Amino acid sequence: LNIIQPVKADLASDLLKLAGDAAEKNKKEFAKWGIKSGKDIQKLKSKEIKLLLNGNVLEGIYNDNTNQGETIEVYYKDGTYKGTVNGQSETAKWYVKEGKLCYKDFNSCSRVYKSKSEPTVYYLKQQGIIFTKFTKVISIEEKEKIKKAAEEKRIADAKAAEEKKLAEEKAAEEKRIADAKAAEEKKLAEEKAAKEKLEKKLSLLP
Repeated sequence: LNIIQPVKADLASDLLKLAGDAAEKNKKEFAKWGIKSGKDIQKLKSKEIKLLLNGNVLEGIYNDNTNQGETIEVYYKDGTYKGTVNGQSETAKWYVKEGKLCYKDFNSCSRVYKSKSEPTVYYLKQQGIIFTKFTKVISIEEKEKIKKAAEEKRIADAKAAEEKKLAEEKAAEEKRIADAKAAEEKKLAEEKAAKEKLEKKLSLLP
């Protein structure tokens, strides 16, 4: 009993230290993303995670305290994942298990949280680090429609610009021809007037 008691005391002390370290780590992670406390975010269940991700594109910011940048992640309904994180492309198979988002190829799982105050903001957390903040969620179909509309607008704008350029070039050419014709007519008129003046002077000579 005398031996067990100090061991238990040491274990309790270690557990308290670990809990304190975890709390401090959480505090730093919350501050990084502007989260006031753990009460401001809510952990999603498996069904909610599937509903959030399946067939959607999520855009936001990546920050694992070492690297940071923009992230665009696409979660296809067939379980395929494609992402661009900090300019780096990656692919994997995604699935949801026991309230976690998992990637088969990366052999890792993350907790998913949603903001209580901002309905379109979500977070990914792994090993105490909140490494992703999603600020936009849109369906793959809607994203494709927007992309298609943007491409059509680009083509239409390029066509309009080309037509405008051709119209300006045509107008400039027509003006050049008109100016040249007017100059030629003026020159002929001046030559005719000079000739008539000369003939008049000659007619007055005895």
